[in-house]
Amino acid sequence: MAEVSPTKPITPAQVKAIHVALARQGIEDADYRRLLADVGGGAASCKDLTRLQASDLLARLGRPLRNPPAEGRPRAPRTPRRARRDGVAELPTPLQRTLIEELSAEVKWRPGGGFAEWCRRSFGFGRPATAAQAAKAIEGLKAVKRRQAAGDG
Repeated sequence: MAEVSPTKPITPAQVKAIHVALARQGIEDADYRRLLADVGGGAASCKDLTRLQASDLLARLGRPLRNPPAEGRPRAPRTPRRARRDGVAELPTPLQRTLIEELSAEVKWRPGGGFAEWCRRSFGFGRPATAAQAAKAIEGLKAVKRRQAAGDG
């Protein structure tokens, strides 16, 4: 991954991401100005920030999703990403970890069971360690939820 330059000016994509994050979180102008002062050393606008400062501000705001769904929970990618190099697997993304946590909390587990036990029985791993395993677990959890919902209704 490329390093963020401490001296280059903010990119247009970073400006847009900052404004999207502010709007989504409902951050008021006074709070935004305080964040700018903390991150940018008294910058009057996010356009006065460097790329490094903008990255720090985005990290504090929580980076917004690129293409969020219209409503409800963010969707997992349809197909897992492939390894970038032979023999190197990608770690689960933050979105995948969040989805797994939320879906497993919504499933009614049998006594003595639970998510890790279900993963062991279903897939042969206790907790997803790669993006591909996380994608399998997410799809499996969705199927379990659908079956439970069909049984309840």
